[in-house]
Amino acid sequence: MELENQRIPAGLWESMQKVCAENDARFIKDVARIIGVEAADIRKRVFGVRGIQTTVAVEHGPWWIESQCPVISKRAGNMWKRCDERCSPCGFCWSHRAFRPSVTLKLYNDPYFQTIEKRHPFELDDAIVWVSEKDGSVMKDGEIMPDITIDMRTGICTKSKGI
Repeated sequence: MELENQRIPAGLWESMQKVCAENDARFIKDVARIIGVEAADIRKRVFGVRGIQTTVAVEHGPWWIESQCPVISKRAGNMWKRCDERCSPCGFCWSHRAFRPSVTLKLYNDPYFQTIEKRHPFELDDAIVWVSEKDGSVMKDGEIMPDITIDMRTGICTKSKGI
């Protein structure tokens, strides 16, 4: 996702600044009147003595972190899969907008995922299997295949004599 720089005409920019400053001043006066405090005191407490600091939004991390739903759901065979849907304004996709963490639903950055065994997809006999990063055990259709191991570094498949 690339951000483009757009030019705003100087007159329009000054006009927008003026309107924003007027609205801010009006809002602070209204709040001061309602709570019975001087507007100058509110400005000091809210903005501090140095005034407002300008911050620039900078995009961090991969673009999909911001636009892909952050929910990961548990599938068959203890496999976890991240939701493929795009986020709605609430930060989740429409089907997860009422998200509550549970045994089968977690956020992508949950510390739990640092503790579980990682598996990678691997093609074996025209089928996709999942190979353990730790011991090379193979899982197919949610079940461990005890007679096959694959070395992830070399890609060498070892089958026991019974196969």
